[in-house]
Amino acid sequence: MEQYGIVFVILHYKTYNETLQCINSLIKLDGFKNMAIVMVDNSYIMHDESGRKLQKEFSKYNNFYYIPNEKNTFFSYGNNLGYSYARQLNPEFVVVTNSDTVFRQHDLKTRLDKLKSDRQLDLIGPDIVRSDVWEHQNPYALEGLSIERANEDIRCYEGQIEELMAGKRVESIITKKIPLILRKFKRYLDSIRGGITFGSHVRTAFCLERV
Repeated sequence: MEQYGIVFVILHYKTYNETLQCINSLIKLDGFKNMAIVMVDNSYIMHDESGRKLQKEFSKYNNFYYIPNEKNTFFSYGNNLGYSYARQLNPEFVVVTNSDTVFRQHDLKTRLDKLKSDRQLDLIGPDIVRSDVWEHQNPYALEGLSIERANEDIRCYEGQIEELMAGKRVESIITKKIPLILRKFKRYLDSIRGGITFGSHVRTAFCLERV
């Protein structure tokens, strides 16, 4: 049985106002008591006080978890740190979101439950919308990418990725093709996502329908 319905992972880096708005929008979601927030403070090692200020602001919530990142690492490591912690909370859903995101659909959990029930999805990608002009930022896929094709593309580069992680030199042609694979995988996510959108005061709003 899940401890939380949703655990949100937020990577914070020196953006106090944006992260504040993001967390405040999460607190307003229906059923927030059955949700949790994991905030990774990537500015902790930089002696920036904005993360600790947010910790004090939301320490009154027992479902708010503050993770100071004590290593000088970047975006991917910070998100992985938060995701690993979120998994320990045994959630039904993990939502990894940018700190400048504002969630405007209060029935988010209900919508996620319906998507999972109707389509049996394990991974859902968002539709990103600028809230100031209500403009979609991510393009729709012109053609879907099947799981089989995505797996085939990924297998093509497994060996090169292992060599890269082992510190071996990888030919530049490989690194040139990696963005293509990521774009293909993004198109695949778009083709199955069903219209979830994330948003912020500048960039996006959250919406589950395709509008």
